Amino acid sequence: MTNTLFKKADGVVASDLGEEWALLDLESSMYFTLNAVAVEVWKTLEQHPADINALVEVVVQKFDVASDVCRNDVQSLLGDLTDAGLVEAVADKTDA
Repeated sequence: MTNTLFKKADGVVASDLGEEWALLDLESSMYFTLNAVAVEVWKTLEQHPADINALVEVVVQKFDVASDVCRNDVQSLLGDLTDAGLVEAVADKTDA
């Protein structure tokens, strides 16, 4: 069984603007902003690829939010980031 991991796409740089972060896709020159919750997900992905369970855990530990609500929000965020080309979904082949 494979587990989907998400990783930061190459060619994307991030900048801390205080209240939010900005992402710049160097290939498309598109600029994106992240709110506080999305920043925590991004920071994790900057360090290493992660699955949705790990990302939900990061957000739940940082913010006062129920795990099931958080999971839906993180899934939506990952979908948006993937659609924008900022994050890539990869299969973790270590799950056998």
